[in-house]
Amino acid sequence: MKLDEAGEGEETCWPVPLIDHATSIAARASIPARIEWSQTMSEDNILVSTAPRATEASGYDAARRGAAFFDRADRGFIVVSGKDRASYLHGLLTNDVAALKAGEGCYAAYLTPQGRMIADLWVYELGDVILLVTSRDVKDTVLTKLDQFIFTEDVQLGDVSSTFACVAIVGPGAAKVTTQAFTGVPLEALTSLGEHGNVRAEFSGRAAIAARVTDTGEPGYDLFVEAAQGESLKAALRAKGASELHAPLVDTLRIEGWCRSFIATWTRKRSRSRQGSNRGPSV
Repeated sequence: MKLDEAGEGEETCWPVPLIDHATSIAARASIPARIEWSQTMSEDNILVSTAPRATEASGYDAARRGAAFFDRADRGFIVVSGKDRASYLHGLLTNDVAALKAGEGCYAAYLTPQGRMIADLWVYELGDVILLVTSRDVKDTVLTKLDQFIFTEDVQLGDVSSTFACVAIVGPGAAKVTTQAFTGVPLEALTSLGEHGNVRAEFSGRAAIAARVTDTGEPGYDLFVEAAQGESLKAALRAKGASELHAPLVDTLRIEGWCRSFIATWTRKRSRSRQGSNRGPSV
């Protein structure tokens, strides 16, 4: 059966059998190679590298055993202010935004009236404003649609995607490294945060935010600093012992942790739709 026949707009999740390593190797050896390797081919020409670069492997190991960081350049940021911000968003998003207290957050979806997905968002109540984090590709759409539903409410929207830089740090040592890079936030305050909890801190004398996330399958935090400090934050994390994690291995962690990503799914579907008739036959 062609994969496309599973249903338009549906993602089919096939069960993954548990196969021991020896059986897996034997099975692969019995299947003829579909790609003939040559010295002129780059490692990037294949989907899965059996010999990852040393720097990539160190980032993966750090994420599992220590701390690793990566850039959230694919995310867009919207600030919602005004005394009606929580009740306003509560009526538009799928989670209980009105119940959030300062320092709390949640994961939510924004749907059409027919229930179709527009975007998924991380919602952080910071005490004086709510910060929405979503895919940068759909940020403008979300902002426009949110603005359409402001009538008499005391609500203001702002696109702060160019104001913030966001770097994620994940792994068992993420909290310790974060407290060494940030000031004004003790280790206990970070480790006691619930999922999507957030706390204000400082980085190099400027305001910063740490928010608890586990969307890679590893415990971690999204670190928000001023846009001009993004590279300085990465350097500080590196100096405190964290390794950089490259984008393909971020997806590897997420998939191994069984963490579904609407952003990744939406990006794949958009890529397929753009290919249109140029797409090859389904397999």
